[in-house]
Amino acid sequence: MCYWLTIAAPSERALFPLARLGAQWHRADHPTLPPNQRLLQRFLVTARGCSCELFGTEQRAELGAALRATCALDGPILLHTTFGDAPNGSRAVAAPEPVAIDAFAESPTDWSDRWLRLTCEFDPDGPLPRSLDGAKVLAAAGLPGANQGAPRMLVQLERPHAPGISVVQCDAQWHILDERWFESAAAARRETSLQVPGIRWIDALTPDDEPRP
Repeated sequence: MCYWLTIAAPSERALFPLARLGAQWHRADHPTLPPNQRLLQRFLVTARGCSCELFGTEQRAELGAALRATCALDGPILLHTTFGDAPNGSRAVAAPEPVAIDAFAESPTDWSDRWLRLTCEFDPDGPLPRSLDGAKVLAAAGLPGANQGAPRMLVQLERPHAPGISVVQCDAQWHILDERWFESAAAARRETSLQVPGIRWIDALTPDDEPRP
């Protein structure tokens, strides 16, 4: 009897950080996705034939690190674990249950038979997501002294087919709270530096910087 890990993500590249664990993956048709997540692609993730090796005690720190990299680059992703037969879509589908990455990595076998949504928090020293709200992420900056529930960061976005740059305020989980338009990235940085002295922008990764399998 084996454990099976299915990951639902925007694209295959979200899984590249898992290659450092010796993981392999292929497209999957099961388990059934929640109704509001049908645009995600499912991948069955294995090592040596099933997912048990990925869940081993000696692998859990590395699993957490790989999932943090995946989540940071591609935003919240969905996970599903199954014990026994490989997923076949026979079980009912409920809304994804939010779970912290460390909580999953510390006991991955405790979350069977339901979709989980990994919660990703802003890390000023980590990579930025590639996209947010359908727009390309150009840069982000933490807001010093933010209180609980208040905006935690500013993010520069390049929206498709739209001129200029949007600067959005987000909470720690990358939810957009407010948005302003600027004619250029330089104008956005100039004005925000006046409003928030000492602000430090972090540029998004270029394609050459991104992880590969």
